[in-house]
Amino acid sequence: TIPSPDQSCVPLDPTAPLANFTVSAGCVNAPVTFTNYSSQGTYMAYEWDFDLANPGVSTSTAFEPSFTYTSTGTYTVRLIVTNTDNFKKDTVDIP
Repeated sequence: TIPSPDQSCVPLDPTAPLANFTVSAGCVNAPVTFTNYSSQGTYMAYEWDFDLANPGVSTSTAFEPSFTYTSTGTYTVRLIVTNTDNFKKDTVDIP
């Protein structure tokens, strides 16, 4: 038998992007690489912020950027993915 559909479940919007990434472990003064597992397509834009404690200072719009930290610490990185055709966005923050 097939179970009844969950009426509280909202289907995913296929036009909305999904932000997701992983980060390599890094050392001070050596590049840290970010692997982007987000939605891809003709109309996607990517905005990275490498230190949310100082927003807007260290940013990139590359699909898979690298970044060099000059001080030890824990940094929260934000990725915003935007479908530039319909301007729907998704954001993920990873410390």
